[in-house]
Amino acid sequence: MIMPMPMPMAMATTITTMTTAITIITAPMATFISAQAPPAWQLAT
Repeated sequence: MIMPMPMPMAMATTITTMTTAITIITAPMATFISAQAPPAWQLAT
């Protein structure tokens, strides 16, 4: 996200932490789903 005004450092840190956590959680989930059901995964995409 690009903000027109500089963000407070605390908010930037929080957003970065949340984004990292979401990535860490989502990546294995997506891998697991595609490994379990490739046809459904391809249909969804």
